[in-house]
Amino acid sequence: MNRERDNMDSDCNCISQPTEKEIKETNVEDFFWKLPDDILEKILSLLTIEEAASTSVLSSRWRYLWTFFSGCLDFNGRHKMMRLKSITCEVLCRDSQRFVSWIDRVLGSLKYPTIEELRIRLEVVSGSDIDNWIKIALEKRVQRLELDLFKGRICHCSKFDCYEKCKAYNFALQFDSVSNFGSLTSLRLRCVDVTNEVLEHLLSSCPFLEVLSVEDTQYLTSFRISGPSLKLKHLQFSGCTKLMNLEICARNLISFSYFGPKTNVSYENVESLSEVSFGGPYLSYVIRDLHQLSSLFMQLQTLKLNLVNLTVPGKLLGKIPALPNLKHLKMTIGVADKRYLIHCSAFLKASPSLYKFTLETIFVGGPNGLDWNFKDHPCVGLRGLNLRVFEFIGFTGFPPYFEFVMCLICTATLLEKIIIHPPKRCQPELYQFGRDRAIQLRAMFPHLEFVIL
Repeated sequence: MNRERDNMDSDCNCISQPTEKEIKETNVEDFFWKLPDDILEKILSLLTIEEAASTSVLSSRWRYLWTFFSGCLDFNGRHKMMRLKSITCEVLCRDSQRFVSWIDRVLGSLKYPTIEELRIRLEVVSGSDIDNWIKIALEKRVQRLELDLFKGRICHCSKFDCYEKCKAYNFALQFDSVSNFGSLTSLRLRCVDVTNEVLEHLLSSCPFLEVLSVEDTQYLTSFRISGPSLKLKHLQFSGCTKLMNLEICARNLISFSYFGPKTNVSYENVESLSEVSFGGPYLSYVIRDLHQLSSLFMQLQTLKLNLVNLTVPGKLLGKIPALPNLKHLKMTIGVADKRYLIHCSAFLKASPSLYKFTLETIFVGGPNGLDWNFKDHPCVGLRGLNLRVFEFIGFTGFPPYFEFVMCLICTATLLEKIIIHPPKRCQPELYQFGRDRAIQLRAMFPHLEFVIL
């Protein structure tokens, strides 16, 4: 009897027991199985639409859950095409049409009454398709809408009919009957033809709009942003080559970014504006007339300047007005033109309360500028900086920039942290050289926190 019991115990021991991992996986499956459908739908809405749709194969219960997706619909058909070095019009149109058909199927399958966001980034597609997608999004009271429709950049076809199809999409007022623009809180348009009248109509139809971004349009010439109930907080214009007049009257505006031609920009009731970003020819105009904008600059906490390909007379650098409230300064310069380090020093001198300074260098143009020794480097003359964090994006380790970092460390006695981004890994030799020089700096100043990315 005892021998029989021992044999039974032995047989039981031979049966494999579930591992801790298997127990956890079973518990997770049971947990999700017990959740009601509306909770599962909310969880799926946190995923991408591709990930959510792929759950339809799990079981019959999951087959249609994804159709109640209400999160961010991000249709990016550009990343695949941009990896190709050369592509014909026929191939581009064929693959784009497949992507368009997939978007149609997804939008046509969605059953939830609202969606949070719709992003469309495509190369070649007909205007009627985009009209239909926007109409569906507005019917579902979309909150954030982004259209990025750059045309013809990767198509190498020279046919006239192809050129006609590649013209920019016209964002016309075709949706008055829907009357659901009022749900928008964010609108971003890139490479979309939009006129002054259309944009003004949109502003008046979107009482909750907080973000407006318009890039690379040829039709915008004059625009006034105002209104007693305007809630706009973030405004961006870039590449609007024909924009000549811009009037801003928005007391809730927090940030403003402008990169483009010289434009007459007037500011009124912008007491909440704390962050500006300027670049292109307009920046040279701003620097020449800094004193006329001194009241605006005095209230800023974040200032971003892109000086690439600009010519700024040196005599203006000594006339930069005080920036008493500035906490973050970012300056982008061409790596081949070391003269702009003088500009950096001039703005640092004007910013006594600066907490973080970000310097970005990018490769443009040919070699130019000056060679400095450490003792006469433009940053040596800085005194009393309150700087705590210094970030260098695109650090090559070349002598002028290596010495600039050394001078800044010696001058900013309160400095605590340095973040260094060597050039992108697609430039392996420069990346490794910049990284090696950053490691050398870290060894020279062990009391500082160095983050090398």
